[in-house]
Amino acid sequence: MLVIVCGWAGAGKTTLARLVSRRLAVHYIDMDDLREVATGRPIARPATPAEMEEEAVAMLANYGFMAAIVNWHLENGRSLMLSATFSKAAYWDIFRAVLARHPGASLRVVRCLPDNDHADAVAAVLAEREREGYNSSVNTVARYEEVKSRFREPPVPHLTVRTWGSGASVDDCVNSVLAYVLECRGEDTRPMRVGRSSP
Repeated sequence: MLVIVCGWAGAGKTTLARLVSRRLAVHYIDMDDLREVATGRPIARPATPAEMEEEAVAMLANYGFMAAIVNWHLENGRSLMLSATFSKAAYWDIFRAVLARHPGASLRVVRCLPDNDHADAVAAVLAEREREGYNSSVNTVARYEEVKSRFREPPVPHLTVRTWGSGASVDDCVNSVLAYVLECRGEDTRPMRVGRSSP
């Protein structure tokens, strides 16, 4: 089974995917972590056309690397959860090609969608990410809005989870995703609590 958690930068996908992957005891890969290993840290604040192009080329390569990892997991009968923006059709095309080679594999897609993401709220989220040393080229409100503006609904069936600003707790979000994923596996969908202890 492959679970893709997508959404624009700062939408909460990394937090959600990490928590859910622990509960499901499946391997998890975050695009930003993969990118740092594969092609290096992103340009901190890409501004010029050349910098934007460099970022675009690197990201396309990294989706290819991630697709190769997914292919290996599926070939070996291993479930995998990943989080990435998936803001361009080309990224979905890369994964469609991989999934076509594994017609028996289950796919679950979760879209993270923040509510009330006005400029002040976004600035606060980005500042928190920067304090935590988060690795991303989306670290200004303008860049956040640029990525958000090109994001499209996933072109496959998916669950939309309202994240920060929605009033939903982290537990609520995690339990929604668990129910959606476990339903696919035909397992118990009773709510699980997210605490400090491991499952």
